[in-house]
Amino acid sequence: MGLFLALLGISIIVLVHELGHFLTAKSAGIKVSEFSIGMGKSFFQKEFNGTIFSLRIFPLGGYVRIPDLEDKTHNATISFLNRFKILLAGSINNLLFAWLLFFLIVFISGIPTKVSNNISGVSQGGPAQTAGIQKGDVVSSIDGKSIVSGEELILALSGFKNKEIHVVVQRDNKEHSFLVKPIEKSGRSIIGITLGTENEKSFSFFGSVSYSLEQCVKIVAMTYRGLYLLISNQIGVEQVYGPVGIINLTSQATAQGVAYFLSFMAMLSINLAVINLFPFPALDGGRIVVLFLGLILKEKMINKFEYHFHLLGFIILILFVIYISYFDIHKLLLK
Repeated sequence: MGLFLALLGISIIVLVHELGHFLTAKSAGIKVSEFSIGMGKSFFQKEFNGTIFSLRIFPLGGYVRIPDLEDKTHNATISFLNRFKILLAGSINNLLFAWLLFFLIVFISGIPTKVSNNISGVSQGGPAQTAGIQKGDVVSSIDGKSIVSGEELILALSGFKNKEIHVVVQRDNKEHSFLVKPIEKSGRSIIGITLGTENEKSFSFFGSVSYSLEQCVKIVAMTYRGLYLLISNQIGVEQVYGPVGIINLTSQATAQGVAYFLSFMAMLSINLAVINLFPFPALDGGRIVVLFLGLILKEKMINKFEYHFHLLGFIILILFVIYISYFDIHKLLLK
């Protein structure tokens, strides 16, 4: 069930992105020949109003086919402004979708102001689950030290690296003891648990609008920083998640509750928006770069350059996805 919801969530994010391209083109009176979700062989097709809508067997990715953008003999029929808006629209849609998800979470549920020592989730195959700890357990002590809050629990765990610890939990008004060996991830000692929250803070309508916008801005900045660290070789590609890793993380998010899952979808949507606008060939950002180069260089030169530019970029992206998928699978096998 978790895998199904993960694939569904990712497909919705892709659908939102492609809808941005589609609706912007249609609003400008530009023909869209195909709207496809997924990659590979099509298993469903339906033509409506001159556009073929299709679903494909691999539920990752998607595309909108606009003949006047692809056929170089027709490019003059689409203005510079419309081409720019079409290319930009996918990422804008993803940002708006992320904001909407955050808004719904904050306005309906509020936000937690305090982390508790109540375990709200246990990672599949993690140290805690292996030891026998369950969702709903309340941690009362670690190595004899009393724990009464989530902050104390996090602080206590930070002092152990690759060393077995004695964890005592309360379950059904009874005390249970476990030996758990933390693992190190991103410089932190973890045992594979998610903590519950207390004292949720509610927001007004306009407060929710503002807070959700702040969250989106923060995640955009974090995504750009992550790209900078990767390009400057301050972090390795093994710390980047490919399709396999993203599906696995999304599947784990579904087990943590609706709010957590929607928050994770919002973050994925923002990541897709930012990465797509990166000025790399085959991405929307690379196409925007070529569009602006067309204002400077001759059209024939651009048309010839553009095909090879995006083809090279596409090949590099496919090889990169295959490469990071190796690390994704390696991480899963180590669990």
